[in-house]
Amino acid sequence: MSKSKDIFKALIQEDVLTAKKLINEALLEKLGSSLEQKLVNFAPSVFSEGNQQNTQESTDYDEDLEEISEYFESELNSLIEEIEMETGTKLTEDEIKDTADNFFELFIKEQE
Repeated sequence: MSKSKDIFKALIQEDVLTAKKLINEALLEKLGSSLEQKLVNFAPSVFSEGNQQNTQESTDYDEDLEEISEYFESELNSLIEEIEMETGTKLTEDEIKDTADNFFELFIKEQE
């Protein structure tokens, strides 16, 4: 079954915890692919497979990426909750994806 069908099924069954978990997974997948694409665009020579980094640099990078991902997820979840509270309706999967895309673009611009 597709993720969107699983999410809708959980929402219809009023299984909020499962729906939230599935939505978070979908958002993290979207964030992960977007971050990978941005890394390819912004630093192809630094993060290419042919470039060998020492263990400490790799560990530092992983920790930084994890911190950024956690911050982004937290801020995005807060934004989604705020939108849903203001509108009084739950966002659809497409609306959440659009919100994540827009938020990610703003997030990247702030980092530049």
